[in-house]
Amino acid sequence: MPKEKFIDKISRYYLDNDKDLLTPDEKKRKQRLDYIIDLKINDFAISDKKIINLIQKNFSISQNTILTDITIAERIIAGSKSNGIDLEKTWIRYFISEAAKEAYRIARDKNDSYSMIQAANIIGKHNNTDKEDVYSDLFDNIMPFIPEITSDPSTIGIKPMKNLDEVKLRLKQKYTAIDIEYEEIDGQKDSIS
Repeated sequence: MPKEKFIDKISRYYLDNDKDLLTPDEKKRKQRLDYIIDLKINDFAISDKKIINLIQKNFSISQNTILTDITIAERIIAGSKSNGIDLEKTWIRYFISEAAKEAYRIARDKNDSYSMIQAANIIGKHNNTDKEDVYSDLFDNIMPFIPEITSDPSTIGIKPMKNLDEVKLRLKQKYTAIDIEYEEIDGQKDSIS
């Protein structure tokens, strides 16, 4: 069985909150992720460079590891806001929506109705509220019908018979093959013609 990816394991951890699921190193990484998620949620427009500087002050790890953790944190945030189809696109939608909400708040505070309308249009456009909802079947999520075995004929719309055993016996006698004795006649072949 292949080793489980950290992103899958940590996502499961956030869902199940299973304390024994993570190794000590993974728990340290989860602390970093919690910190990054907190930074991203409190200031969605925070730059990666600022996050790198903040993380390197508190943890002694490489810049590449921090960038990987930032990507994982964004996927976790996006996963909490979507059905998990396209997490990168969901993160971008989240970022645009949060930026437009902030622009709307600033415009409202300045009584700038034009900018408020523009921000509201951006929110609507990037969340596809101007289009009909398209529901695509996720074939991995389709569960096949699993029939339950039952002796109750009413499940298929047939009334139960009171004398079922008698009917079975009568039909068995009627349609059971009967052994017929016969004699072969020498020199003649059976022919169908």
